[in-house]
Amino acid sequence: MKSYLLDTHSFLWWITEDARMKDKTRKLLAGGHNLIYVSLCSAWEIVLKQEKRQDFVVRVPVEEIFSESQFKILPISLEHIAGLSKLPKIHKDPFDRLLASQAIVEDLILVTNDEKLHKYPIKIIAC
Repeated sequence: MKSYLLDTHSFLWWITEDARMKDKTRKLLAGGHNLIYVSLCSAWEIVLKQEKRQDFVVRVPVEEIFSESQFKILPISLEHIAGLSKLPKIHKDPFDRLLASQAIVEDLILVTNDEKLHKYPIKIIAC
């Protein structure tokens, strides 16, 4: 069994059934043979985007989105925050940097299409 962490866009692609997500990735997430995590960091990012953009892809309350996903919620710990200081300054997006830190600390495979995240010392699969 492997453990994965969804980047925010990967999570949004999953819940909206976006065609950009590969069938292979969709099967991996739906199979029930792996542990799939979504970070509270993504919940925070989604809420901020919902507030900022009227055309944001998901208008459902974030607590509803997370409870219906059936993925495990990964809290943000002090160790995750402290890990930020160990990361090279490759990515400017604070949410993506925190997700990278969480993937390192928790030894998770990050599911993302963000090319900048590939430059961090983390395991990644493209979604």
